[in-house]
Amino acid sequence: MEAVPISRPRAAAGALALAALTAGASQAFAARHHTAPKTDLAILMTSPNAADVVTEARALGLHTVRFSQDAANPKRRPGFAVFRRAGFRMVLTVNYDQRPANGGRPSHPPVGAAALATYRRRLASLLDATGRPALLQVGNEEIAPRFFTGTMPQYVAQLNAAVSVAHRRGIKVTNGGLTSEPVALLTWDDLRRHGHAAEADRFAARAFSDPNDRWILRDLRAKPFRGLRRAALQAGWDRARQLIPAFRASHMDYVNFHWYHHDARALAPVVAYLRRATRKPVVTTEIGQYDLRADVVTADLRAVVSKLRLPFVVWFDADGMPARGLHDAPGRLRANGRAFRAYVEAHRALLR
Repeated sequence: MEAVPISRPRAAAGALALAALTAGASQAFAARHHTAPKTDLAILMTSPNAADVVTEARALGLHTVRFSQDAANPKRRPGFAVFRRAGFRMVLTVNYDQRPANGGRPSHPPVGAAALATYRRRLASLLDATGRPALLQVGNEEIAPRFFTGTMPQYVAQLNAAVSVAHRRGIKVTNGGLTSEPVALLTWDDLRRHGHAAEADRFAARAFSDPNDRWILRDLRAKPFRGLRRAALQAGWDRARQLIPAFRASHMDYVNFHWYHHDARALAPVVAYLRRATRKPVVTTEIGQYDLRADVVTADLRAVVSKLRLPFVVWFDADGMPARGLHDAPGRLRANGRAFRAYVEAHRALLR
């Protein structure tokens, strides 16, 4: 990406200032939290057959999976029993009152004191019946209307209600996951607001390197910047911006983001921003790829596990729209799946 011309002394000063900013954030974070000694690495599959998920996880050398349940539905999914028999750990996504809307089956928030009391009671019943998960994720991608129909204050009320229920049972809690583009835009804006315009430009060029994202780069380069031309992404960015101070104030244990960009160098600035802005440890319960490149898998795992040491990392292992998984059939790995397994085998000391 074309950067604003600056002299070498000014560039050096800017780099030092940015390093000081990042170091200061890291020191403040370290003063409040111990770095997780190991990463709980997991997969998320869309297969309705839990036995297939067990087969795939074992082929990759893993024993943690991400699974979901609607807390408003008293019928528990059979996968709970399958994963328990297999001795697997679980990142549990708890949705609520899922019904058709916005082209999918999004969660609908409990609104008002009575509805929140019912939500807490139903969530407690679910957790008591199914056992203690390694991590409780409240909903999925809360800023995306196809997954959550409410406002951001309504989501925060639901999140904090879940925290109170989970913490009484010794369960750690995170949010549903800030999605790739909005969290990258928050990071870009934070760099810019701290006076690091050139670094913000470099970050944007990495985060939005996909040809389908070139319009974002064009909008961000506009002088003066007037926002994004596409209302849906601008709205998602605005919703994410609302959540950052609420996450900082919440007693949730981790802040969660989802990631599908293919330049692993963009991950460190995102994690540094989220740590500094929320004062929470960072996890990703959904990271994946839109192609089958093995080097993308290796680079992303090196970033989030080896370098950033995130406590929880969940890889999206399914063919979607447009995500691509690690397997042709459960346990029959593609080249990117074999790269994933090779990373796991070589880095056992870093993993739970």
